[in-house]
Amino acid sequence: MIRVVVDTTTLVSAIGWKDSKPRMILDRCVNGELHLLQSPESFSELKEVLERKKFSFIDSLLREEFLALLDALAVWVIPKTPIELCRDKDDNKFLSLAVDGGADCIISSDNGLLSVGNVNNIAIINPDAFLTKFPHEPNKKL
Repeated sequence: MIRVVVDTTTLVSAIGWKDSKPRMILDRCVNGELHLLQSPESFSELKEVLERKKFSFIDSLLREEFLALLDALAVWVIPKTPIELCRDKDDNKFLSLAVDGGADCIISSDNGLLSVGNVNNIAIINPDAFLTKFPHEPNKKL
């Protein structure tokens, strides 16, 4: 099974735009094709971002259900390896999560995180590249 770290920007896109590439990735997590890695720090950031005024178009009940879904389906990891490679220090949590969680890749829509390229041979790729590299195969758990 493919283990993925999905950054906050990409997860917000998954809830906000139902026909988006990030939503396709989230659906694959929900369907059990992918293992979504989360840490308390990454989850806390997601909750905080979803509360921002610019995302008020997302219904509060939908936000709560989305967070409950992620909480239930996530593989929870407590990262122990400090990694400092990102210009935006807040993004380093995704690198540590990927390394300590044994991720196959990090899926990001953040140019700063994407510019790192990889960490410990774990590729950092955008949603389009992920869907190309790991195409959906109906009725098959990856």
